[in-house]
Amino acid sequence: NSSKSTLFAGNVSVGGADLLVQVVDDSVRVVDSATLDMVTDWSPFRGGDDESDEDEPMGFITVASSNQSGQVVVALRGGTLVYLVVENKNSKPTIRKVKSITLEREISCIDLRPFESTSLSGNDSMEVDGGGVSRSTERSHLVAVGLWDDFSVRFLDLNESSNTLDQLLHINLGRSVDANMGNDAEEQAADSGQHMMARSLCLVTMESQSSNSTSAVNNSTSSSNKVDMLFVGLGDGKCISFGVTRPESSS
Repeated sequence: NSSKSTLFAGNVSVGGADLLVQVVDDSVRVVDSATLDMVTDWSPFRGGDDESDEDEPMGFITVASSNQSGQVVVALRGGTLVYLVVENKNSKPTIRKVKSITLEREISCIDLRPFESTSLSGNDSMEVDGGGVSRSTERSHLVAVGLWDDFSVRFLDLNESSNTLDQLLHINLGRSVDANMGNDAEEQAADSGQHMMARSLCLVTMESQSSNSTSAVNNSTSSSNKVDMLFVGLGDGKCISFGVTRPESSS
């Protein structure tokens, strides 16, 4: 749709078909990458293929994210987050609404990239330019969400065994204002707080290498470990990072 500004665009691989996802303010569109023809769409005002007529219209889309596996999350005006899945139904791509949640503030940013070590299922990957970069078709088990006027980032659970987007983790980015501060100090704290809001999020699995070297380079040894990371871009241009770990499941 060239008549509207694109909020998000990305690749999707579903059922062996290479598709494109374009998100504009009033719809999520799935396009055939070869013909550029739209094959299906979803609108917060109309619903999708698998939604009932009882679903009420929601609102315009403000932020969106997607990944290679077909998972899509969109933020609507009013703080509503909607989780969608692009999937094959009767050999035809469709968009299914999985679940949604309305948060207490407007959503500023979201990210849906799957961690390599904590994805839900699937083993397919695509190598780009000789194997330097891989893009996984595995699903993410969580979505990272930042809110306006809220100095925090939340992880919400995408597991379809639950009907709700439950909160898995709450990360505080800001600092509280002392009740004994004067008006000027409070205004300065409020101004600085604007810069502590998350404006961009990135979930990524990185390699961490440790080496034991001797005087001879050829005798050095190294080991590589994968580390799940969250990068948060703030309103003042700073970027802060967090290591993400999950409790090991008991056998």
